[in-house]
Amino acid sequence: GVFRALAIQSGSYATCASSFCAVPELPADHPPTLFLHGSWDTIVPQWTMELYYDDLVELGVPTERVIDAFAAHQWISAAPESVTGWFQQH
Repeated sequence: GVFRALAIQSGSYATCASSFCAVPELPADHPPTLFLHGSWDTIVPQWTMELYYDDLVELGVPTERVIDAFAAHQWISAAPESVTGWFQQH
């Protein structure tokens, strides 16, 4: 029941109440995580993903992000190649 790696498109693990958002405590064995996000995403704003990303970096978890400056809450064009490469790497 353990994932070797994750790829998260337009998502975050942050829990928000009004303008305050926090990421729950993450396990030390959190899998390597790739984030794919659009800068114009108003459904899951990029800054909420950055909270999750920063916590993983602080834990020393292999983590990368691919940001599409022109995308909103959608599958970004770099996703197929990025996700495939991430899972081949991990």
